[in-house]
Amino acid sequence: MASIFGKLLRAGASPKNAYSLLQLINDNYVQPPLPSKELDNVAESILKRFINE
Repeated sequence: MASIFGKLLRAGASPKNAYSLLQLINDNYVQPPLPSKELDNVAESILKRFINE
């Protein structure tokens, strides 16, 4: 999930849109889906790294 989120950000997606896509992927393609809190932590961590690049 971290890799997908980072790729979306590097491709120019806004953080809000990238997170929406991440939720969609998590809900529909990940078995079992990650808990919301874990997904939030992944996105926050990657966004911090992206901002600091």
